[in-house]
Amino acid sequence: MDISELPHYIVFVLALVAFFAVFIIAGRLSRRWLRWPVRGSASAGMVLTLLMLAIDYSCTQRLPRVYSPDGRHVAVLSWWDSAGPGLSSVKVRHRYSPFAKSVFSGTGFWNTDPHVRWIDNNHLLIQYDDYDDWPHEGEQVCSPQALGVEIICQHPSHYLDPKSAVVCGDEYYSELKQRRADYALVMYTDGFVEKHGDEWRRVLADLDRESGGVTDFKAVGWEAAPVGPLHDSTNLECVRAKYRVTRNTLVSQETLLVCPLQRDTEDMGIAAHEITRTDTGQHYETGLTIRDKTIFPTK
Repeated sequence: MDISELPHYIVFVLALVAFFAVFIIAGRLSRRWLRWPVRGSASAGMVLTLLMLAIDYSCTQRLPRVYSPDGRHVAVLSWWDSAGPGLSSVKVRHRYSPFAKSVFSGTGFWNTDPHVRWIDNNHLLIQYDDYDDWPHEGEQVCSPQALGVEIICQHPSHYLDPKSAVVCGDEYYSELKQRRADYALVMYTDGFVEKHGDEWRRVLADLDRESGGVTDFKAVGWEAAPVGPLHDSTNLECVRAKYRVTRNTLVSQETLLVCPLQRDTEDMGIAAHEITRTDTGQHYETGLTIRDKTIFPTK
């Protein structure tokens, strides 16, 4: 049991104390016809409270606490009624505090859903599935933040690991550095190539002619990027990988929008590309549009 559950169970203890006090006080009543019904009601109240406490505790399943990388925050997962899809809960608290904030509640499945993982010290990822075939289960509710921690709630098929997106970006710039532009261009999505391929090829070629091509690159950060709505009115969760790119004497700040090629696959491609020259401030951009508000930034 986590210390954040103590306030919940203290309520049961206080109820037991109250019923016990009524039982003792009722023993001092001079009228027997009143004393026995009151003591009987108090006894029934204590039995009922103990029964509710036993059911609540035995039907609540828990996983080990999940600590943030710096150990300052703790995510606490619990499920009620583990025989099938039931009510799941995720709470966040400071490490030494018994008071927790609820950040997710709704239908879940014991030990598998939702899945919780700290991305860094200030961002908690909660991945959960829909339960459309279980209409009697509760609505899934996610809070955007709690105790200085930003909460990212996503379906597993919608989530793209930022580290994988950076690996994709590293591979792209490695190809350019080795003067294999054709291999690099293959890493763009089909939609990007179809709509912007020729134009973007000319932009890159002009930069290469002026500077001599990519000589160095470094990933400097990333941020989650919701894209959409798409043609089917849904939104796609992508990652913006940010780079500092050197082309001999030309330095630019560049951003690659890396997206899943399909919703249920780990394959990914570059769906948008931004380039800002540090010498002239000239900006090039093409590809999918990113919604104004990103989920979370990282430095």
